[in-house]
Amino acid sequence: MVLKSNTQTTFAVQAEYEANTLSRVLEQFTLRGLCYDTVSARKTKDGHQFIELYCSNLEDDSATVLKNKLLQIVTVRGVRMETLVRAAA
Repeated sequence: MVLKSNTQTTFAVQAEYEANTLSRVLEQFTLRGLCYDTVSARKTKDGHQFIELYCSNLEDDSATVLKNKLLQIVTVRGVRMETLVRAAA
């Protein structure tokens, strides 16, 4: 179990390169009232899309639900999620 405060959760999404993929991924955050710190998306050499999102202080349960919802998107092929605890300043 990771404490909510002072964490950063990364979602790395591998998906088909289609016009609606990014908006469908971002919609899952919006539907849950979640904000992301950074998002990046790029086309890979093999013609797929790689989307990376960083979220601060996301609860473990919320992160797991979000990962499962992302995996339900038809164009998504895989999701890797990692939560890191940042050092106190």
